[in-house]
Amino acid sequence: FDGVDDYLDLGWVNVVKPFSIAAWIQPDEYSGSYQRVFQFFNSADGIDSIYLARYRATSQCAIEIKGYESGGGTIYVTSPGGCWSVGTWFHIAMTVDDSGIILYKNGKKIAEKVYATTDPIPPSMRRGYIGKSSFSRDALFKGSMADIKLLDVAVTAAGMAHMYSSDYAIIPPPIPPASANISLGRGVPGSIVGTLTSGNVVAQPMGSPVYTSEGHVRFDGVDDYLDLGWVNVVKPFSIAAWIQPDEYSGSYQRVFQFFNSADGIDSIYLARYRATSQCAIEIKGYESGGGTIYVTSPGGCWSVGTWFHIAMTVDDSGIILYKNGKKIAEKVYATTDPIPPSMRRGYIGKSSFSRDALFKGSMADIKLLDVAVTAAGMAHMYSSDYAIIPPPIPPASANISLGRGVPGSIVGTLTSGNVVAQPMGSPVYTSEGHVRFDGVDDY
Repeated sequence: FDGVDDYLDLGWVNVVKPFSIAAWIQPDEYSGSYQRVFQFFNSADGIDSIYLARYRATSQCAIEIKGYESGGGTIYVTSPGGCWSVGTWFHIAMTVDDSGIILYKNGKKIAEKVYATTDPIPPSMRRGYIGKSSFSRDALFKGSMADIKLLDVAVTAAGMAHMYSSDYAIIPPPIPPASANISLGRGVPGSIVGTLTSGNVVAQPMGSPVYTSEGHVRFDGVDDYLDLGWVNVVKPFSIAAWIQPDEYSGSYQRVFQFFNSADGIDSIYLARYRATSQCAIEIKGYESGGGTIYVTSPGGCWSVGTWFHIAMTVDDSGIILYKNGKKIAEKVYATTDPIPPSMRRGYIGKSSFSRDALFKGSMADIKLLDVAVTAAGMAHMYSSDYAIIPPPIPPASANISLGRGVPGSIVGTLTSGNVVAQPMGSPVYTSEGHVRFDGVDDY
């Protein structure tokens, strides 16, 4: 939401107590008095209105229910300071029932109001806004929202804690947002058509990389790679990828390289070290005296035939190499700024040096981040991203899906890999989409 004229209009909603409202939000700025998360109202002057908002231009949050306190006054609930967190994702929610109003942040109760009357909110059709107030003097919400729930129950404290933890996957993890998160997992099998775009980074498939039946990108080691074009690499930064190399040959196979010229001057890369089981980071031309910063891992980093998470971070203190969320090598700088900001050409799976091998194998995900991710953040990235790669059991010869089918008889065969399932008798898809066997002749 741009804070100028962006909001969501819900039209007329029948608001009946009890109810709950919850949202993931990330406000952008410290100004903007009374920025709304939501408001329901019956008139422009706010009579018969209910809202959840920033309180004035403070770090407090506020709930107001206008016109139904005893004597026709307003019910007002304000949080302690620190509720309205600028530049940070947080979960904000309120519940309303016969006993009162509760305000929650990140799954925990932070404020509460007990009613002076037993029913201050009669059922009513009200106009609903997300990100906007009915009062023109109030600021529009500026920032991002990731999820909004309008529920016809007053969610319990345990339920709110569960909502916060279970919904956490829909918002960014506790590392700053990626400059680019190029998803190479869960694709439709076949050739990659067109570009893969994330943020301002465009990955152009070169050669013929393809999505495999598992949905990951396969590089053939001959002419397949991704060309990122020109990317502004500014320290600090991090790069991470899930990879599965195919073979033991192939010296200096690249995970990525950024460079300014074919001879590799002003280049940064993460690669296999020679044809060994080590991994290597090189930053060329910026060590004291114009030399090269080189970081190599112990043996066993480059695991052939196995999925693993490989990552590097760069900041003013040095370079760190991670595998599967754990630090395996580190280099402290001899100078304080060996990497000046620069536009560099970026490759995934290819070197700027023609003598180096192209990557052969599969990749599932690549992140280009504009921060040096902490050790804790890298461990979190490894564990939270694990779902995008194959589970730690051998892949199935057949995964015959019997769920989510169209109701009715099964026509034809169900095929997966080299396995064909031929329905016998008359098994049918039920209205729930699962296969029903009658116990007579169905199999």
